[in-house]
Amino acid sequence: MYPSDIPNAQVLAVETAKSIGDMRGPNFRILRSVVLSTIDLEKFQGHLDVIFLMPGASKHSDVILNAMHRNHLVSISGDPACVDAKCCVLMVHSGQRVEISLNTALADAVGAHFSLVFMMVVKRE
Repeated sequence: MYPSDIPNAQVLAVETAKSIGDMRGPNFRILRSVVLSTIDLEKFQGHLDVIFLMPGASKHSDVILNAMHRNHLVSISGDPACVDAKCCVLMVHSGQRVEISLNTALADAVGAHFSLVFMMVVKRE
């Protein structure tokens, strides 16, 4: 999901969606991505499993949180502003090593459950 009020954000979102589409999910299933703006999210009637928040999307945390609670969605981002806006269930920081932070309160609020193995490797906040 990209912020509708940032010029060229859709271009970056489309590129990211293509990269995600090249990945495989559980049991080697193809991951299908849908590019949505923050405005589109409010009106979207389809099914989503997760929201990947592009940089700047957290400025619209009210829209994001509404959709997350309504549809029991997990949000993932690499944008630290999502942590400050408290709209990111999983924050992924990649550098020399990958660090994943889990907002346990938000995960509980949207009904997200994770495996014990996953819980052992994430930093809980």
